[in-house]
Amino acid sequence: MLSPLLSEQPGNWTENRNVRLDMKTMRYALLLAIIGVLLVACGGGLVDDPQGQTTVGLPPDGSTHPTTPDPGPGIRTSFPFCSDVDQVRAPDDAYRDTPIYVGNEQPVEQVRAWAEKQPGFVTLWVDRERNGWITVAFTEGAELRQQELLDAFPDVGVVAVTVDWTEAELAELQDRVVAVLRSFGWNFSVGSGSTTGYVSAGIGVLSADRLAVLEENFPNENICVSGIDPADAIPDGPQAEGGDDWRLLAAEIDIGKTYWTDIAWNAESYSWLWSDAGISASAPEVDFETEVVIWFGAVYSSGCSGLRLDDVEFDSDRRLVHGRIVLPSSIGAGGCNADARPHAFVVAVPRDQLPDAPFSIQLSDQDPPAGAPEERAIVAADLRVPGSVAPEGSITRGIHDPVPSIPFAGPDEVIEPGFPTRIRMHTHCGVNWVGLNGVTWFAADAPSIPDEWLGQLDEETIVVEVLISEGDPPTLVATANDFSVTYQAVAQDLPGCD
Repeated sequence: MLSPLLSEQPGNWTENRNVRLDMKTMRYALLLAIIGVLLVACGGGLVDDPQGQTTVGLPPDGSTHPTTPDPGPGIRTSFPFCSDVDQVRAPDDAYRDTPIYVGNEQPVEQVRAWAEKQPGFVTLWVDRERNGWITVAFTEGAELRQQELLDAFPDVGVVAVTVDWTEAELAELQDRVVAVLRSFGWNFSVGSGSTTGYVSAGIGVLSADRLAVLEENFPNENICVSGIDPADAIPDGPQAEGGDDWRLLAAEIDIGKTYWTDIAWNAESYSWLWSDAGISASAPEVDFETEVVIWFGAVYSSGCSGLRLDDVEFDSDRRLVHGRIVLPSSIGAGGCNADARPHAFVVAVPRDQLPDAPFSIQLSDQDPPAGAPEERAIVAADLRVPGSVAPEGSITRGIHDPVPSIPFAGPDEVIEPGFPTRIRMHTHCGVNWVGLNGVTWFAADAPSIPDEWLGQLDEETIVVEVLISEGDPPTLVATANDFSVTYQAVAQDLPGCD
């Protein structure tokens, strides 16, 4: 996510206060989100919780509410969980089916300029779950303000709501929570609560002693909590020297490349790999008759160093070799800085464990993020044969993969309006309905699947280029095989299908 990031000693903490994001920063935000995805995956339930932050614009992941793991039966607290705290909303009859906003085209600044002149104004935010409408919060007179908003902005999607807090009160509570949590030296995140009235406290592992700190210091105050169920927490521990089918040759931070994998099969390629990785120590001996060397160029955050390689896994069905790289929950559960720094793990693995060629090497069992397809190394040579080598040109990067990592369409997937973007669509129920940018899109005049698209199907999916255009109504054009389907945004949920 994009937010001010403060690194304090003791403890690293993330503050979410009145964060604003426009679509011009979207591409950068999406790159930062890649980092967050890796850290979440490594954290085994890590939730970087911006619940309640004031966000004017589209969040990097397109969502309004972060998800928090369901609390286990052993977690007891008087505070609500942040995943259960909803944004404040107007009554249902205050919303219309139009307009529908798909980017940041809302006249936020004009509405803000008007609202700041009204008594009791608190703040405003964009509600992605209500067609991207603007919500304006007041401590008094919301019913009158609603009518005035209709008069001043008749064609704008905007509602007025009454709240029983002010930003100053929430900021004061947020500062007190930060001060208490910082004193314990934990990694944590604290959100302003400006859309909910609850300051969020991401305290890492939801252990009884951590929850007790909040209970003792903030009884009956508007705080919600998020974190990791102790049963799901990744324990602390040293880096292992190896496992059943791998042995560690080197583990070093701040060297080599991020989002990278590579392989060596003889002394010459081993020398190149070791040099590219930038490892300071001498390269250990490797028996290339029976082994190959793999480099995992992992990614860590400057606020959350401490990645650990727990295993190297061989998936013969997927023809995939990948690491199991984790971040202990005590390090990452409170949130990590949005930067990407390299952490190199180099291992030796038995040749006879490698999958059939061609096979791929990745950092994890998940496909590389959309912004870093080169993470995947594709090995066309059969290196299971003792002493075999990879001919020149037989190692390619994921960017050349004939089936690259293209995200699936869905309400939580976000693309920037005005920029053509490749998206994969499910086709088993036809392609008349699509979810993107938190919006439902419908192609009323299109067949279930256009004939021109049938030859492009791949196991009931199709890759299309989509272009979203803001307007009234907004439109989405999906193109494959030089044939386009035009969709319009509609104010309803995606229908289900069998």
